[in-house]
Amino acid sequence: MSVSRRFLQSTSSPTAGDEAWLQKLVQLPKGGSAGRHTTQNAEMKEGRNLTQGIHNGLNSLGTNLQTHEGRIAILCGCIGLLKRLLRWTCLAYFVILISICVLMRFVGEQNVFFAFCVYLPPLVWHLPTFVLLPACALLLEWRGFVLGIAGACISLICFFGYEMPWKNDFNSKVGKNQENNLVVLTNNRGQNAGQSMRAFKNDVAPDVMLFQESGSYSARYLADPGYSEFQHGKDVGEFTVLSKYPILSVRPLTVRVRSVQRVPSPTAAPLATPEESIVVAGRFVIDFQGRPVVLYNVHLPSPRDTLRYHMRGAFLYGLIGIPGTSLSAKRAAIQLGWNQRIEIVSGLLKLANEEVDPTILAGDFNMPSVGYCHGLVSDHYRDAHEDGGSGFGFTFPGISGNPLWLGGPGLRIDYVFFDPKHWKCVGSLAEPDRESQHRASVARLTLTELE
Repeated sequence: MSVSRRFLQSTSSPTAGDEAWLQKLVQLPKGGSAGRHTTQNAEMKEGRNLTQGIHNGLNSLGTNLQTHEGRIAILCGCIGLLKRLLRWTCLAYFVILISICVLMRFVGEQNVFFAFCVYLPPLVWHLPTFVLLPACALLLEWRGFVLGIAGACISLICFFGYEMPWKNDFNSKVGKNQENNLVVLTNNRGQNAGQSMRAFKNDVAPDVMLFQESGSYSARYLADPGYSEFQHGKDVGEFTVLSKYPILSVRPLTVRVRSVQRVPSPTAAPLATPEESIVVAGRFVIDFQGRPVVLYNVHLPSPRDTLRYHMRGAFLYGLIGIPGTSLSAKRAAIQLGWNQRIEIVSGLLKLANEEVDPTILAGDFNMPSVGYCHGLVSDHYRDAHEDGGSGFGFTFPGISGNPLWLGGPGLRIDYVFFDPKHWKCVGSLAEPDRESQHRASVARLTLTELE
């Protein structure tokens, strides 16, 4: 056999190595190409269907745009889509707003996130309504409009303390003429910017005035002709009381709580001292119509420094500090300050609940009405604003450059609480227009056992 013939035989009979090389060259698996061809065919068919659908849609859109009726149909379809989107957005806002309000009320200071939320201006939670309601009115989406209105009304009335005007009977002739009425006014005089509250005092004619952060000012008030209606005045610490009725006794009230840092740190431990005593009120007893009446002149610690710390993002640990994670310890460290506030309120209530005579708690509680701590107090004592006030009764801050405060007060942290076993509220007012850090709050109470 010639060399050339042997060469032709070798090239015409491929070996196993040659077959593998050919399969690799065409990128086909040894098992065959049927599965890959099926997948490729399905993908190509799907692509052709998608392309055809887009092509048909564009053709239909082009055809509709060429006629007036077609353009109207397209516009109506777009408006309908926007209305449905707006309706669902309003529903989501309604659910979120009410949920946040419920959590602030029943969780509040027990969680650092909701504790921070409690102190935000109420306007923050209602900003979406200024976009959603006009949009609903413009598109005639009445269901979304009703949801937006309902959410705002429920939150403002049920959680942020708006009271209807007809509840307030403070200035009625019947209320003024009852001899068993006691008019109680409270005001924190700190940072009053030199603003006098004499005009408001003369208008409401209080029988008792309770001041916080006043120093020893009772003698100065009693010597002032503008306060000549008061014959009695006493001081204890920062607390001052002026009264038309004799003051029988005075003493400070303290509660013992676990000691924590004033500005919490996520990585810092509590202070070495396990407990500390905090003065929370002055206890004054007056002789009212021959009956001892106990007045708690209250000033609870301000959370100002803690809130400033939270503004840098620490409040988020209330959401992300999930138990069992590395962030849980940080959340617990930040929570210590709020736990102390709850202890302070609970300690104050324990002292007040031991009183047997008619009792009134009034002053600067530094707790918004939407929070958990307010709920602790109102479970035992009635809030005069809720029983006899009108509007929101906001007292803090008296003036502000922050647009979210709308230039005036946006929180109610100054209160008159009363013992419902002995008192009922005729009416309650908040000072309307003084440019002080705190505005005064006043309530007209009736001692029911003298009726």
